[in-house]
Amino acid sequence: FWIFWYLGYLPVYYYWAENANWAIGGYEVPATWFDAANSMFCVILGPVVASLWKKLAARPQGDMSIFRKTALGITTIGLGYLFYILMDIVRGDGKVSVIWLLGFAFLLTLGEMFFSPLGHAFISKYSPSRYLAVMMSVWGFATFIAAKSYGYVYGLLFGGNLEFRVGCEIVAGIALVSAVIMVALDKKLSALVD
Repeated sequence: FWIFWYLGYLPVYYYWAENANWAIGGYEVPATWFDAANSMFCVILGPVVASLWKKLAARPQGDMSIFRKTALGITTIGLGYLFYILMDIVRGDGKVSVIWLLGFAFLLTLGEMFFSPLGHAFISKYSPSRYLAVMMSVWGFATFIAAKSYGYVYGLLFGGNLEFRVGCEIVAGIALVSAVIMVALDKKLSALVD
């Protein structure tokens, strides 16, 4: 998840910097503002996602499992890369409006809102107390590894060896297949932690 999440930013700065029209009403939008979109959507989506989790937990059949919620986050990231493909189709030989990038930022943030809190919640709930600090460190270390490796992944997928759309298809495919596998294994995974 985190590799694909971090990876989503690089096409903004390298691919869409050249293939998007960054002017809105005569104002040239700085590419760095894309980072601010994530923060804005976190503030907007925080209460919405919290309300969703609360409604799911109150259902007669109970809440979704943490594995299904994780699959939802991974699916959303995959849909984000499919959105990049749509943007590329829409632009054709020209440039797409920078406003389209807000759609990708929305999906990126929504995936994060579904996925990120679950890691800490899972570790806090299921780790033996004597290993809790170590497991929290493992979560942080995994995020560190993702942050160190996404540049290499970008080089493989978007560094010129493949067309942009093919790179996006690979990421979306891996994310969506991973989500399907997680949903298929939901009962077995849930049994392991029960």
